[in-house]
Amino acid sequence: MNNLPNGTHSINELTKNNLKQKSSFAALILSEDGVIQDCSKESAKLLGYIPKNLIKLHISKLLPKLVEIELLKAQRVNPYLRFLSRIDYQFELIAMNGNRFVGQIFFSDIDNEEGHRLVVLINPVIKKKQLH
Repeated sequence: MNNLPNGTHSINELTKNNLKQKSSFAALILSEDGVIQDCSKESAKLLGYIPKNLIKLHISKLLPKLVEIELLKAQRVNPYLRFLSRIDYQFELIAMNGNRFVGQIFFSDIDNEEGHRLVVLINPVIKKKQLH
């Protein structure tokens, strides 16, 4: 399992320091039962939420597919979710305004002083216009 580096206290720091992405990924930290504990500014913006309103939501409100899939197996991210990530399965997401879009979702485990958490990274899929 991964640990947050010393001095890293939030998902925004994790996103900036460890992922080194140019705001293309949105990041969420979940409790073991799927409740959002922290979010990056990018995730709140992508999903149309104010960060404080995104925290405490269950992940299945944003990713309806997760209603039917267990998040954990044997205290780790469900291998089926990792498999879906590897095959670039496109999950449907629902923004606050009800708009639906698709994204690639990546799942990971972390342990920190607060216990075991799940990290969910969202990469929105931008459909290119087809030329006729």
